[in-house]
Amino acid sequence: VSFVEFSEGLKQGNPWFLAPILAGYAIYCIVRAYRWEIMYTDKKPRVRDLFSNIIIGIMLNNFLPAKAGEVARAYLVRKKEGISVGLTLGTIVLERIMDLAALTLYIVAILALSPKENEIFFMSDSAAMRTGTYFMLAAAAALFAAIALFRFRTEFFMRVMNAAVAPLS
Repeated sequence: VSFVEFSEGLKQGNPWFLAPILAGYAIYCIVRAYRWEIMYTDKKPRVRDLFSNIIIGIMLNNFLPAKAGEVARAYLVRKKEGISVGLTLGTIVLERIMDLAALTLYIVAILALSPKENEIFFMSDSAAMRTGTYFMLAAAAALFAAIALFRFRTEFFMRVMNAAVAPLS
């Protein structure tokens, strides 16, 4: 793509369409900051700092591989608030689990409540789409089962996990 074509495309766009998108994204990040603050039990970081860490993490995730922005978020919380990186990474993993739960609920709701999408999904020639959705739902169910096992049978869960990783060490 040439720079001239790119600049012409920018000139034809309406910048006012960005306003509601940016406002919605800002609200999303603010809600994430409050959600993240709730996850800390002992020392609570300030929501303002968590918000800035989220924005920095998102920016770094756009430029760095392997979600390195998430590690940067943990480092920034340790630097600003003195909270351990391990604890913060745990809250970030919990955040991602909640995101997966929300995505799973969206897919189930769409399949259950929308006959058109349901028909498209089940009658589709795209086996990859069906397989991917089934795999994601199965992975989410397995993850939720593991979380429940961890919550209610912690000792058993830890024995199973230690046995699973023992060959790797």
